[in-house]
Amino acid sequence: MARVHGTTPSVGPGVARFLALFVASSAIALAVLVPGGTAGAVRRLGDSGHIIKAQQRIRQIDNLLGRRLDLDIAERGTATRVRNDLADALRERGR
Repeated sequence: MARVHGTTPSVGPGVARFLALFVASSAIALAVLVPGGTAGAVRRLGDSGHIIKAQQRIRQIDNLLGRRLDLDIAERGTATRVRNDLADALRERGR
């Protein structure tokens, strides 16, 4: 299908449904093959996309912990563990 500058070709509902299922199943397959979320992907794949995502999540968690005074101790603990796991994965990759 030719693409005209500034427009996106339309697809029928069957194609759209197929693409949605394909993307979802690909994400599930990756999660099964590479457990551990973003930190696991940094450890096992080490690609720049997951490294950037991990760095962004660390900043977001730091901001969350600094701004949200209403988080209870369990929520703070969970956020800190996730942050530390991401930081450890980046350190293991030399980042």
